[in-house]
Amino acid sequence: MIDTLKLVVKDYDASDADLELQPATINVKSGTMNGNFPLYKCGARMVEGRKAFNNEGPCRVEIKAIPARDERGIQPLCTVAMEVPRVAAKSNYHPTDAKGTEEALQRVQRHLSSIGFKCNILDAQPARVDAFRNMVADEPYNCYAPVLELLSGSRLEKRGYENGFLWENTRQQLVAYDKLQKMIRDKLSVAGLPPNTIRFEMRLINSQKVRDTLSVTTARELLEHYDDVARVYRATMEKQLFCHTVNAVETMFASDVEAQLRQFRAMAGRNFFAEWVTFQGWQHLQRTMSMETLLGVIEKLEVEKKQLSRIRANMKKARFDTESMRSAGPSKRTTGQLYEEMREKVLVPLGA
Repeated sequence: MIDTLKLVVKDYDASDADLELQPATINVKSGTMNGNFPLYKCGARMVEGRKAFNNEGPCRVEIKAIPARDERGIQPLCTVAMEVPRVAAKSNYHPTDAKGTEEALQRVQRHLSSIGFKCNILDAQPARVDAFRNMVADEPYNCYAPVLELLSGSRLEKRGYENGFLWENTRQQLVAYDKLQKMIRDKLSVAGLPPNTIRFEMRLINSQKVRDTLSVTTARELLEHYDDVARVYRATMEKQLFCHTVNAVETMFASDVEAQLRQFRAMAGRNFFAEWVTFQGWQHLQRTMSMETLLGVIEKLEVEKKQLSRIRANMKKARFDTESMRSAGPSKRTTGQLYEEMREKVLVPLGA
C-alpha cells in the first residue's frame, strides 16, 4: 500500500559516511559565495556546502540546510527517501504489506550502515507517505479520463497531464494515472502486468499532515499502525473523489454535453444537432481507424474526383473539430457505469 516514504533523521552520525558534496556557487565577478552552509562534522572538520547526498542503493540520503522556524537560523536537515515496493520487490507496481515494508526498512538500514551512515531508521520521523491502489480496469484508461475530469476534491486544485490527473494543495496530493504508460515512459518492463491499470495515489507530503492524518511520529509507529494507512486512504478517496452518487455523476456529464450542444448551436445554427451527431460519428471513426485508412477505403469505391475532393474536405474539417472538442472516451458504457466501476474498485474495504 505504501509507495514513496520519506523520513527525517534527527539522530545520526555522518562523520564516516560515503556522501557526495554539492558545493556552494560562487559569483565570478564579485567572488560572492552563495549556499555555503555547515552540514555535518567529519572528525574535527565541519563539512560545508549546499548539500551532501548519496543516491546509491535502495534509498536517497540527503543532508541540506533549511531555515529553522525559530531563532536558530539555518539548520541542517537529514532525510532518507525510498520507494518501498521497489526496495522490497525491485518493482513499484505491486503493493507491499506491513511485513514487506518492515523488510524494506531493514534493507535500507543495512545499506546505511554499509556506507558509514549511522542511525536507527525506525526512530526517524515520516515526512512524506504515499499510499496507492492499482485499479485493474475493464477498459483502457482513456475511457475513464472524461469521468476523472469531472471529479474535484474539497480544497484541492485539479490539473490534468498526459495520461493522468492531479488534485493537490500544500499538504496533500491525490493522483490518478495510467500506470503502464508511466512505466513505459520510465523505460521499465511491463511484461506480464495487467494492461488496463489505473493507479490511484494519496500523498501526504509534509510531516504535519502525516501526524495529523495518521497520528504517527516515527517509522516504528507507522509499522505498528500500518492498517491505518489503508483506512485513511479509503476514507480520503471516498471523501474527495468518490463522494458522488452515480446519478450525480451522470448529471455532471450531462451538463458537459449541454455545453457542447450550446457551442454547436452557436456555430451551426438550426443544423446544430445534425452537426453534433456527425461530430460524434467522426470521433468513433477516429478511434477505430486512421483517416488515411478510411480515405483508402473510399478510394476503392471509385467515386468521382469532385466527390472525393468534397469528402477529403469534410474529413479535414471533422479532424479539426474532433481534436478541438474531444471530450468522451471510447466506451459503450455510460459515465455513471464507468464511475461506479472505479468507485467499487478503489474503495475496497480493508481485508477484502
